[in-house]
This record gives sequence, structure tokens and C-alpha cells, in this order.
Amino acid sequence: SPLMLIVYFIIFLLALQGYDDYQRKYKFADNEAIERITGVAFLELDLIDYKKDNKSFLGDYNDRLILEMEEELSELTYQYLDSIINSGNTEWSKRDNEYSYSIMWGNGLPAPKGESEENDGMFSLSFKKGSKIINLSHGSW
Repeated sequence: SPLMLIVYFIIFLLALQGYDDYQRKYKFADNEAIERITGVAFLELDLIDYKKDNKSFLGDYNDRLILEMEEELSELTYQYLDSIINSGNTEWSKRDNEYSYSIMWGNGLPAPKGESEENDGMFSLSFKKGSKIINLSHGSW
């Protein structure tokens, strides 16, 4: 019946929305995904907080996550970060004791490894040396 078709369609849309919400929350809340994009190895991470941004009419959003590493990064990792920052030509930067990474792609900008050239996206993270907390934001623009 037409009513059942409408009910099934609504259930389908809710499932689709649930899948999209899950993807947005957990896509980058993972050390392997972060390593794939940044080129730097991170230890296992726990998601501490997630703030979902409302999508604009055009689909733009900027979600924010707070992640905690199970252990602090090693001194070798900080030396590696300093060396790539000092060499220039990287999305990594450092100010005082805070390391940051930021990249945008799509609309003619190349996508990082593992991300689609068809989609536009943004990804940034920051953390202070000696801290286990990572502030990460990602979205579409």
C-alpha cells in the first residue's frame, strides 16, 4: 500500500541519517586514519567528547572531537615533527609548545591519501607537547 511505502521510505531515511552521523563521529577518531592523513604515527586513541555541527543548506559542517592518546607521544616523534616542520612544505606547524596540522581538499585542491578527490573536506588537529589530549575538527566546506 502507499502508506507502507511511505513508512519504509521514512525508515530508510532515518537509517541513512544514523549511518551518516556514525561516519561523521568516528571517521577520524582513530589513530590509523589520523596517521594516513598526517603521515605521523599516533598511539591508540579514545574519543572523549564530540560536538556535531549542524549541516548548512549546502552540506557544510565542522564537527569537533576531543581525543585522548593512551600514552604521550615519544620524544622521537616530537623530533620527527620538528624536523618536518623545519623543512617547510608541510601542513604541520608549531607555535610555542603546540603542534598543529591543517588541510583542506576539494574544489581543485588535492585530497590527502585515502580521501576522495570528488568530495571537499577539511581536517585539522592540535595538541600540546607532553599532553595526551588532541583537539580535532573535520568537516565539509
